[in-house]
Amino acid sequence: MMKNQSNKIVLIFLIVLALPLHSEIRYVSKTGSAQPPYTSWATASDSIQKCINISSFGDTIYVGNGVYKEQIAMIPGLSLIGSGMDSCVIDTRELVQPSSFYAVTISDTTLLRGFKIIVSEIYSVNDYWGFGIKDPRKIKNVRIEFNYIDQVGTGIKISRDSDSIIIRKNIITNSITGLNLSSVFGPSRYFVEDNYIEAIDIGIYVSFGGDPITEIRNNIILINKDGEAIFRWNTAPITIENNIVIKSETTNDWRFGINISRASGVIKNNVIVGKFGQGIVGLDYNKIINNVVMNSRYGIEKGENNNPLIKYNNMWDNLINNYQGFTPDSTNLSVNPMFTDEDSLNFYLQMYSPLIDAGDPEILDRDGSRSDIGLFGGPYGEKYTYMDLAPKPPRNITGAYEEKQIVLKWNKNTEVDFKNYRIYRDTVTGFIYDSTKLVGETTDSLFRENLPYRNSETKYYYLVTAIDSTGNQSAPGEEVTITITGNAEFPPLVLEEYKLLNNYPNPFNPRTIIPYRLKEGGYVKLYIYDIKGEIVEVLVNGWQD
Repeated sequence: MMKNQSNKIVLIFLIVLALPLHSEIRYVSKTGSAQPPYTSWATASDSIQKCINISSFGDTIYVGNGVYKEQIAMIPGLSLIGSGMDSCVIDTRELVQPSSFYAVTISDTTLLRGFKIIVSEIYSVNDYWGFGIKDPRKIKNVRIEFNYIDQVGTGIKISRDSDSIIIRKNIITNSITGLNLSSVFGPSRYFVEDNYIEAIDIGIYVSFGGDPITEIRNNIILINKDGEAIFRWNTAPITIENNIVIKSETTNDWRFGINISRASGVIKNNVIVGKFGQGIVGLDYNKIINNVVMNSRYGIEKGENNNPLIKYNNMWDNLINNYQGFTPDSTNLSVNPMFTDEDSLNFYLQMYSPLIDAGDPEILDRDGSRSDIGLFGGPYGEKYTYMDLAPKPPRNITGAYEEKQIVLKWNKNTEVDFKNYRIYRDTVTGFIYDSTKLVGETTDSLFRENLPYRNSETKYYYLVTAIDSTGNQSAPGEEVTITITGNAEFPPLVLEEYKLLNNYPNPFNPRTIIPYRLKEGGYVKLYIYDIKGEIVEVLVNGWQD
């Protein structure tokens, strides 16, 4: 009995010795120069690394505003906190060396927050100039957050056999590869959330070997040239959801938006827009649901001998085919998603979007309804109000004079609540389009008009707007100019009847427009009556041409 008690006492004593006796808070400032221990702003160090060198496990270092031209190597257990990614800068451009250079080395159980890290002004796809943040392998319990990493070969590199790594709310720009996450012996867990990444080659790369469990959520990934946004090459589980993936330009069409190759996992509620070869490549063990892919060469591609679960996705306006290698079932759509403003990265759905409540019925949105297809669906999405917006302005409007008629053509609107177009004309460029300039309405994307009136040379200016089923009118498309010369033999357009057109918008509050046409000049009365037949207002009572 006494022997066992003695062993217990010794064990407790050893554990106490293994813990740090106390933790210090230290400070770094551009105006600092004092001797250690740097425990106040008044006695701050003038160098980040100098302060780290006298710190111990559990210490926290606060770094003031300024530019620090030094390479940083953290120690285990350190929290290194800058005063903000806009004003606290680690700049290694004068120190940078090719290939293996790194600006900041993290370590076990560390926090790195609130810095702008500028690595190098010289980089290219074939010349990987250093790392913004790098680890020394086999680290765990690390948070990298609220940092801005610029001009770098690889923004953040996590090496082999690391575990419990959180990378969140960072900005990475002018990079070859945004994030490079690798594991050999695993298992490892990587959490990549709420980051903004601009890259030339690969946005997020999860490399060979091991079994890292990776969760990639709510990131914006912009690929500037011929790269891929998310690439995974092993069989470990991965979850990719609620990400925006965009490719702005390309010189080839074979790189992928999301390619998880042999990995098992879920790709859901992502929006992929741009000139990728394939928006999503899915193989065995994948579950691909609730995604939107637009403007790629192919939307979703399935391997020849593979059978991933592909349901409740929307492929729209992809160049060659929305789906490759398989025939989608009826849960997969090909419709205009009706985003609020994709040009501004606003991927909220408009009211009447066909993607609302069209996702996987087993997944619920934040408001408890059936999941939407797209970025804000599912439990990691966002609850918001669907706005009833006007249609997009008509695009690619062209005009010509053909066979004694003016002919206008444009691309047809594809919103599900689209109703018709209005065509306006004037002889003055930049004119205000109101009911007095209205010359026609059509549900087609083609409009023909006889020569308005005879003249040896006249310029006519046309605008076209789109109307939806609730009366919302779009801004006009581009103004079209038609010049008529030497057509005096053609008679003027003669209206054959008086016409009162539908008012718009309708319903309205507080204002509406009532268009009408006269076949000839005369005395005009335009009265408004209520439902009982009593006059509410006299709008026009006089002679008009």
